[in-house]
Amino acid sequence: AVVSTQSGHYGRGVLKIFEMLVMFLNSLLFLSNLLSCCYGIILFDGTDFNSSVPLDNVTDPKHVPKTPRYIRPVIPLPDANDHTFADFTRYNVTHYEINVTVDMGVEVATRDKPRVWGYVTLTYTRKNNRPSYLRLDTYRIDIGNVYLLGEKSNATVQTLKRRLEGKDPTVGRALTVKMAGTPRTGRIRVFFTAWANHRAINFAEDNHKKFLYILSQPIFSRTWFPCQDSPRAKATVVMTVTVTEPYRAVGMGEEVGQVTVPTMGTHKMTSFTFRMSQPIPTYLVGFVVAELSSVSVTPNIRTWYVTGVDADDADDVVRVVGTMSRRAEAELLGNMARDLMPIVTDYLGPYTWGRYDMVTLMIRFAGMEIPNMNYIRTGLFGYMRVLTIAHELIHSWIGNTMTARYASDLWINEGLTMYVSVEAILNGSIAEKYHDMPAQSMYKYFLAITESNFRPEHSMLNPNLTGHDPIKYLLSYVPYFKAMFFMKELEHKVGGGPSEMMRFFRVLVSRFAYTTISTADFMRVFEEEYPSVEVEWERWLKEPENTGKWEKEVYQRMFHAQNTGAPSTPPRVLSKDATTPPHNVFPTRVRSNVTGGDHV
Repeated sequence: AVVSTQSGHYGRGVLKIFEMLVMFLNSLLFLSNLLSCCYGIILFDGTDFNSSVPLDNVTDPKHVPKTPRYIRPVIPLPDANDHTFADFTRYNVTHYEINVTVDMGVEVATRDKPRVWGYVTLTYTRKNNRPSYLRLDTYRIDIGNVYLLGEKSNATVQTLKRRLEGKDPTVGRALTVKMAGTPRTGRIRVFFTAWANHRAINFAEDNHKKFLYILSQPIFSRTWFPCQDSPRAKATVVMTVTVTEPYRAVGMGEEVGQVTVPTMGTHKMTSFTFRMSQPIPTYLVGFVVAELSSVSVTPNIRTWYVTGVDADDADDVVRVVGTMSRRAEAELLGNMARDLMPIVTDYLGPYTWGRYDMVTLMIRFAGMEIPNMNYIRTGLFGYMRVLTIAHELIHSWIGNTMTARYASDLWINEGLTMYVSVEAILNGSIAEKYHDMPAQSMYKYFLAITESNFRPEHSMLNPNLTGHDPIKYLLSYVPYFKAMFFMKELEHKVGGGPSEMMRFFRVLVSRFAYTTISTADFMRVFEEEYPSVEVEWERWLKEPENTGKWEKEVYQRMFHAQNTGAPSTPPRVLSKDATTPPHNVFPTRVRSNVTGGDHV
């Protein structure tokens, strides 16, 4: 009996100790959560940054301190179809004023990363009655102070509390700014520092001549300045880029100013200002810094090119194709744009962007449609050269004026543009002057490229990209060539040939000018225009395929061929550089500090 009583006593004692241990652990958990909440409030206070920094000092990156630590590991995206933290039901940014300084003092061979630092002033509009918070997208950039500015001046009215939230490998982090006490419409200024990276800021050299360019498509603007990084958030832009001699900057929009500023060390510095009056998505904001010269073929068409890339730089000669100099190549590209312009305006309507300028660079892709300053890869030849010029020019209507709403709608930008580009370069005057590839050979070549590079998992025109990196879709052949063959399928069903499709495209561009279009919008307008035409939307847009079978069916019907199977490998009619769509990576070599060697 004594033994039994003692055993029960010991058992109750152990149970009591266990209960006390559980209570202690629960208390620790509660205290941890409480401290986390308090720490988040402390970070919102903004006192972890130097608030005495003068607003107009953008020539010294030390004024942008280190980024604070994360608060929450994950925060939900407001729209699962969009790759942005911005909540457009709360705030819209309608205008950006970007002021940056670019440090070109590092060498590519040292693998050092040049800095791009300064500030961005955002004009916002609050959509609801109560001020809450404004979220901007960032990705691996350092954020400094955030200020509310005066209504009619750049005077500081208030230092706003802010914090960084989230840590996502695709979309980055949200810069959350607490907007308590701010007006319904106003301006805030955010200081930041970014470095050359594998995304937007690209630093390379061309025959020992350094250059830097910004390429933000599809969601890489957040890697060099905080913004609402979504095609849905179109805004006007003023951008000032300060560089040291002998470099100059060219960029999107109209150049409206060139001013000498205080020197950095022994180097003279110049600020170049560009204004974009039409609203554009942030991925179209870009600039190039290099040693540049230009050649004009008309008062409104000009081509910039890198100077001094050859030993005979006094005559500005470099072997690009044969004995063509960079200047001669620039002039040829300008002539192509001049000859294509009336053809494309006849197809799609008036050109509304003012000047049409280009810059030729030794880049890893064929081209990019930066408004008023298209990037073109130097060294293209044959039909690929004129196709690239046509493609980037046509993006002025399809892509820049009318923009795909989500990354999954990219086939509208690229497929429609490819369709119009091919029709433009097959025009008799262009084909006779700039290339000699027949229509059947060109489409057969596109089919061969599609078949030899097909990936079933990326074969849908309108895929579900929720939680996926959109760059994988952008760098596939699907939004370019499959979408182009889909347009040929619609042309067949509608009847009337390319001229009827161009009429339909003009309707789209007019209806969605300076805004965005989704796949559902495209289908709706098509069915309104052609109510009796039946289209297999689900098959083309949503169903995966294995070998490009549907494209092959379209090709065979186009040319009424009995045995028109495309070859298993692309025909050797051009260099291998011509086997990629205009935005894709070329199998070429460019020195870069980003990956520690050559891009191959």
